[in-house]
Amino acid sequence: MAQRGVIIGLDIGRYAVKAAWVESRSGRPVIRRLEQLRLPYEGTDPFAVIGPWLASLHIGRTPCVLGIPGTDVICQPLTLPPADPRTAEQAVDIEVIRFNEMASETMLYGFIPFEGTPGQRALQLCMARPAAVEPLLSFTKDAGLNLVDLIPMPAALHAAGASSFRESEQPVILADVGDTSTVVTIASRRGFLFGRAFAGGGRLFTEALARLNRIPPAQADSLKTSRSETTETNTPAPDLTGAIDIWVAELQSCVAVFDSLFTARDMRPGRLLLAGGSASLTGFAGQVATRMPFPVELFRDLPGYPATDQPESFAAAVGLAWTGHLPPEQRISLLPRTMRDEQVFRRQKPYWLAAAAMAGLILVATVIGGYRDIRRKQAMLGTQRAGLARRQQLAGRIEGVKFRNDQLRAMAAPVGTMLTTGARFQLLITHITGLLPADGSDWIRLIADADSYFPGRGFTPPRRRKNPDEPDVNPLRPAASDGIPSMVQTLIIEGYTRRLDFSTVRNLIVSLKTLDFVESADLLGDDRVVLPPEATRPALRPGVQRFVLEVKLR
Repeated sequence: MAQRGVIIGLDIGRYAVKAAWVESRSGRPVIRRLEQLRLPYEGTDPFAVIGPWLASLHIGRTPCVLGIPGTDVICQPLTLPPADPRTAEQAVDIEVIRFNEMASETMLYGFIPFEGTPGQRALQLCMARPAAVEPLLSFTKDAGLNLVDLIPMPAALHAAGASSFRESEQPVILADVGDTSTVVTIASRRGFLFGRAFAGGGRLFTEALARLNRIPPAQADSLKTSRSETTETNTPAPDLTGAIDIWVAELQSCVAVFDSLFTARDMRPGRLLLAGGSASLTGFAGQVATRMPFPVELFRDLPGYPATDQPESFAAAVGLAWTGHLPPEQRISLLPRTMRDEQVFRRQKPYWLAAAAMAGLILVATVIGGYRDIRRKQAMLGTQRAGLARRQQLAGRIEGVKFRNDQLRAMAAPVGTMLTTGARFQLLITHITGLLPADGSDWIRLIADADSYFPGRGFTPPRRRKNPDEPDVNPLRPAASDGIPSMVQTLIIEGYTRRLDFSTVRNLIVSLKTLDFVESADLLGDDRVVLPPEATRPALRPGVQRFVLEVKLR
């Protein structure tokens, strides 16, 4: 049965398999369980033995993290200058394309940043061929494991020794001595700086024991296993001295490569930690210490699980399990992209289901709320429509009353005008009558106001406005807002004279100007004179002239 919050790290070697159950508590790893299986020395497929052992552990669906052997992984540090416009992803993609061209296949890769020199961006890139990953994927499928990630062994060792690396200003070397190879990780508080693997490990010591003691390799491997680490770490082991020298030479080659990549003085390694099953051989750590320029210790940092034999042999397994708890941006994953997306989907599936359920509830609540809101607004709209209909009826009645008032006002305007200006008309007519010659040489045909004289200025009934907001264009609406009709301002006097020099007309104009209510009097321009209709036009005799006067009242 799967254990909640626990991830299993599986370190599958050629002659041993180690499993670590690690839980995360307050962001720190806590080891719950450690298990180990020794594999036959030769002649047996390791995967055929591992499957039944894993089934006996009842792993079930507990998430598992597997490690890719260091000999199948290429670790390459990259530094980007400050002026480099590329993103980290773009720089890594270009570097991987170069390796793909050299290897003639598509590499699986991952990277994490680390702190470089000031102003530079630094990345640790790890790559592996698909051929090295496929056997692990096939095994996990056959064994029914819940694989959540594939981690390169150098990165797993970096996670295992994270506490030691964070406390050190100088880089620390963590070397995991496996059965057939050794994985070397160099890191500090700046991050994962260097990773490398070389062919030299427990098998090298086994073959040395077999040659010197003249025993079969299987018996020599049992003899090597029985030589567990004691407190006398500097006790010499003469039968292993040559093999240790070969191993140390390989390690020194890795350190020399690191020194060539990181030349700063503060980047010189300051300590060596030994891990792995073969690191606990009697005298191994002591003899390595005599050949290295810095302290050499066994890796003992297994948080939350102090009571165990040879804790250094489980470093890689613990690192793999703890890597599974880290966020994706803090680990190097070599899982194929399709499986990585599947893992993300599987990990996020509960949240998506919860989000879908919540979205469904929100949708139902929204629909119900919207329906009720629509019904409420429909009722309000019905009330508003009824009120609007009443207001429209009232506006219609008001408009009808206003229309009738306008008609009455327009019809009464001429009468009002005559009543207000009748006295002036009487005085004007009396005055003009007294000025006409007694011989009848001049006579007046018409006296009218200008609005009645000019065409189109007569009385027109007001029209009903279609829109209440339409401006009033009724020509006969009184100008005064209080309803009093306006005064006649201009009069037109039309007559005939036999005096061709217009002397009598001139005398008439001068006499009209003397009236106190007359502002001006003059002949109307020819372009404004209105000709009378044929039916009313008099038969003029020769020597008779028509004249039209414009009289403006005060």
